[in-house]
Amino acid sequence: MILRLAVAALATLLATSPLRAEPPRVVTDIPPVAALVADVAGSRLTPFLILEGPVDPHHAQLRPSAARALAAADLVVWIGPELTPWLARALDALAPEARRLTLLDAPGTITRAPLFAEEDDHAHEDEHPHATRDPHAWLDPENAASWLDAIAEALAALDPEAAERYRANARTARQRIARAGELARSRLEPVRAIPLIVQHDAWAHFADRFGLHVAASLADSEATAPGARRFAELRALTSRHGQVCLVGEAPAASPAMRRLAADTSAPLVVADPLGLALSGGPGDYERLILALAEALAGCAAR
Repeated sequence: MILRLAVAALATLLATSPLRAEPPRVVTDIPPVAALVADVAGSRLTPFLILEGPVDPHHAQLRPSAARALAAADLVVWIGPELTPWLARALDALAPEARRLTLLDAPGTITRAPLFAEEDDHAHEDEHPHATRDPHAWLDPENAASWLDAIAEALAALDPEAAERYRANARTARQRIARAGELARSRLEPVRAIPLIVQHDAWAHFADRFGLHVAASLADSEATAPGARRFAELRALTSRHGQVCLVGEAPAASPAMRRLAADTSAPLVVADPLGLALSGGPGDYERLILALAEALAGCAAR
C-alpha cells in the first residue's frame, strides 16, 4: 500500500514539474510566422524574429543580432526563399546545422500563383525553381492552421518532453484561427463586389480564401516599382470599372499608390499584410487576419 502511494505521488510530481531541459532556440522570419510559433510554444520559449519594423521582406538585410541568433539556432521556421532570398543565403552560411521548417513546402500547404504573373516571366526561375508560387501564403488562414501542426512536430522532435504541450497548444490555436476566419469572412462580405487595386501582388491567398476581386496590382509580387505605362493602364482600368478601391500597405501607402489615388479620385485604404504593427506574440495571427478584414471593409464605407 505504501509503495503504491509512493509511486502515485512520484507520477503526479513528474507530470506537474517544470521541464528541466533547455528549450530549443527558434528563429523565425516574419511576424505572422513568429506568432504561429509563439502560439504553439506557449510559455516554453520565445522565438527570435528576424524582420522587425517597416522592412521589405523581399530585399531586407540581416541585422547583426539576427546573424547571431541564426548562428545559435536549433530550428528556423520561415516561409521560404521566394519571400526572403537573402535569408536563404544567410541560412547556408550561418546555420548549416539548424533544422529548417520551410512552410511553403510543408505538407498540406495550399500554394497559389501570383495573381498577375506574366506567363513568360522567367526572371527569377534560375534562382528560385518555385518562383511561380505566391510566397504570401500566410494570408490564407487554412495554411496557418495547417502550419501549426508542422511547427508542433518540429518542436516536439527537438524537445520531446514538451511534445504534448506543443500539440495541445496547436489544437487550441487552430480553433482560434478558424473563428477569426469566420469573423473576417463576415466583415468582408460588403467588399466582395468591389474591384480592388492593390499596392503589390501579395493578395492571391487572401483574395481566394475570402472571395475578393483583385482587379490589378500596382507592382508585382516582389514589389518592383511600376512605370509610366503601368500608371496609364491602371487609370484606364479605374475608368472602366467605375467603383474601385485602392489598397495600400502599412506603414503607409507608397507614393505611387497615393499618386494613383490622386489621379483617379478612387478611395484608398491601408492594410498591413506583413503584420508590421504586431510583435509576433501569441494570438497575433488572429489579430492580423481580423485587422486586414477591418482595413478592407473600409472600401465599402467610402
